[in-house]
Amino acid sequence: MQLLRGRTGSVETLAISPDSRFVVASGEYSNCHVWDLSDAKPKPRKLLSARASCSTLGFASATGLLGCVDEECWRYDLAAGTQVEVAFPNAASKHAAIFHPSGELFKACGYWRGRMRRILTVRFAKGVLETVGLGTNASGHPVLYAFNPDGSRYFVREGYPDDVRRGCHLRDTATDRVVATFDQPAGWMLFESAPWAFTPDGRRVLVAASHSVLVFDCDAGGPPVLTLPHPVPGGLFNALAVHPDGRRVATVEDRRTVTFRDADTLQPLRSYDFAMPRITCVAFTPDGTRCVIGNSRGKVLLFDTE
Repeated sequence: MQLLRGRTGSVETLAISPDSRFVVASGEYSNCHVWDLSDAKPKPRKLLSARASCSTLGFASATGLLGCVDEECWRYDLAAGTQVEVAFPNAASKHAAIFHPSGELFKACGYWRGRMRRILTVRFAKGVLETVGLGTNASGHPVLYAFNPDGSRYFVREGYPDDVRRGCHLRDTATDRVVATFDQPAGWMLFESAPWAFTPDGRRVLVAASHSVLVFDCDAGGPPVLTLPHPVPGGLFNALAVHPDGRRVATVEDRRTVTFRDADTLQPLRSYDFAMPRITCVAFTPDGTRCVIGNSRGKVLLFDTE
């Protein structure tokens, strides 16, 4: 195991570079920190020292880090140590902005008639951001979650609790057309932030809906094809991630236990009960060799997956 030290604020978001070299952590009311795992004793490098937390993190390349803060997006070159910031008015990353796997565009939620009702497409063009069109109308209050692995679709939750059109959708990236609708589970709060993950082949999406993990078919839509209740009545699933090989899933239960599960059945394979309390997020390195967890006290821990 390897503990990455030097951070004091909570860890709410993790990003890992495609070559598994850099780990980046961000959280509420604290700065971004990055660790270079190629160093024998990785030391944290603070990014955006004058800024609050980043609600969205991603990588456009092995050293090209992307982030969103409120109405601004930035690109940071980890190799050169340079940063470019660009504002995109009428958008709000706190309602989620999601980066395309290519790193060349992202989707953000924008305002229309004073309400969060549009999904904007923003492209990077020669280092400048440009909004493509006025955006697509969404039902109610959209919350963006993720692009699928090949970037052809994205997952969004829309609508108000009393809106009959509310639901979770897959939309086509190019046209923003709804291509699949997932049934809203009973008792799942619409505006609650729910951990999610696509399988590497993009055929399924997993959602940690409080007391259960739900698995949806991305082509068929409709109700979950698989539901995993928490093993303890009243217990919570706090985070999840899918291994790059697509055969395993990591779930965080009650903020202290990480369980590796079979991706097809969600049956447990191995569990880790950490003394590190209040685990908030989990991720796998792209090479699949390690699992990364963060907690509410700023700790980032890496451990082998085998």
